[in-house]
Formats: sequence, C-alpha cells, structure tokens
Amino acid sequence: MSRILLPTNGSLPALVATQAAVRIAKEKGATLVILKVIEQDPALYIEKVSEDVSQRGGTGIDGTTFALQLANKVGLRTEVLVREGAVTGEILRASEEDGIDMIVMGSSNPRGLSGLYLGNVAEAVTKRAKVSVYIVKPTEEEIEVALAMAMPTPIAEEKDELSAIIHSRKFRIGLWLFSAYAVLYGTFTILGTFGKDVLKEHVAGLNVGLIMGMTVIVLAIVMALAFNYYAVRVEKGEQ
Repeated sequence: MSRILLPTNGSLPALVATQAAVRIAKEKGATLVILKVIEQDPALYIEKVSEDVSQRGGTGIDGTTFALQLANKVGLRTEVLVREGAVTGEILRASEEDGIDMIVMGSSNPRGLSGLYLGNVAEAVTKRAKVSVYIVKPTEEEIEVALAMAMPTPIAEEKDELSAIIHSRKFRIGLWLFSAYAVLYGTFTILGTFGKDVLKEHVAGLNVGLIMGMTVIVLAIVMALAFNYYAVRVEKGEQ
C-alpha cells in the first residue's frame, strides 16, 4: 500500500497542495500521511504569516484539520504526524522513517522573504528526497477554490444551523407547548373583554375568572419547568 506525505501549515499554497494530495491518494488508493512541523525559530512563523498577508490575508485555517476533512469525504486512510524542528529536515526525515512513496507539498513564487522561504523549502526537499516530490504552485483561481472549501460562507452555516433548529424535535415540542398556552391565554383574554358574564359564573363555589386566571399562571410555570427538564435531558444525550 503506497503512502503519500502531505506537509501542511495552513498557508495558501498548502491548502491547494492538500487538494492535489487528496486527489492523487484517491487515484492510487494510498494512505495520506499529514505532517505538521512545529518550527523552533519564531522568525519562520512570522515569514509564514507574511506569506498569507501578501497574497490574501491570514487564513486562520488549521491545515491538518482541513486535510483530514477532505480525506474523510473521499474515504481515504489517514495518519497525522507532528514533529518539531526545521521544516525541510523534518519533511525529509518523515519521508525516510515512515515508508513514504511520494511527497506532495505547496510552494510559492518568490514574493519577498516569505515566498523565497517557501520556494527554498520545496527546492531543498526536491533535491534531497529519495522519493518522488510533487510541487504545487497555486494559481489565483486555485487559491479561490481552496479558500471556498476551507472557509464556508457564514450565511450558509447560519442557514444550516437554523434549519437544524427548526427541524429538531425539541423545537417542535416547544412550539406545540407555546401554541397550547397561546390558545388558553387568548381565550382568557377574549372572555375578559367580551364575555365578562361568563367569568362571573361560579363553579364549585369558585369564580370562573379566578379559576381560569390561576390555571393560566400555573400552566405557564408547569410548561416552562417541563420543557426545561426535557431540553436538559436532550442536551445531555447529545454530549
């Protein structure tokens, strides 16, 4: 079974490379090995951020999570490696120690120090790796597609959340209880306005208006407590 290594840091070139790695792994029936390298030198992190800012603005995307999501959608086997050290060295070490058959990674056209750095990493890996290296230099169109996949529009997310709430059993029960209470309260209000004679009647020695008023109050409390109890049980069951 072949194994494809995907080094990713959440940068724009890495997001596009992730799509390519998932596609290639699917075609080859390979395991996707996702590598996250934690750099020791803080300056390299600053360069990575400047790369995002120079092209589109910081993505704020976890590259590992994004890769896992894409891989899971197509049913790929995945592994996640987390290493600390120099990026180039850790990529090469992982490719040798973990039985890697191919490396897929993103690069960038040199744009200042950040672009030069990403380009140098890709070039160094290509020269020193003992396996095939597939380098992805993303176009603007590919970046747009990757960002759209990694960052769904808030409107779509809000619609999904609203739809889930409306179609939930908890919402339907709450709506039914509210409707029942609204009918009772509405009846009491109408009688209080147009049927005062009815409310003046007595049942078992008690005024009908008093009975209905107390019933409305007690029923509101009982409904609230019952729904709260039910909602808490549902939430605990979902955890």
